[in-house]
Amino acid sequence: MGENENIDALKERFDYLKKRLLTLEWDKTHNQLNAGMEYKYEEFKKELAELESRFREPAREEEPSIENQVAEIAKDL
Repeated sequence: MGENENIDALKERFDYLKKRLLTLEWDKTHNQLNAGMEYKYEEFKKELAELESRFREPAREEEPSIENQVAEIAKDL
């Protein structure tokens, strides 16, 4: 898998998580979140937070890392 494919996969996962969390947030605020989905909701929040922190890590090398390239893409979202 090439670097661009990794970036695309991370961006797709980021977008997916944001969309799912919007739905789950609505369900939660309207007391419609299924008890079984509470676990998924928390897991999605953790994963999204991890991706966001990876996007914000400073570069440690001269060439931009995949994470930094994804961070640049995430800024436009």
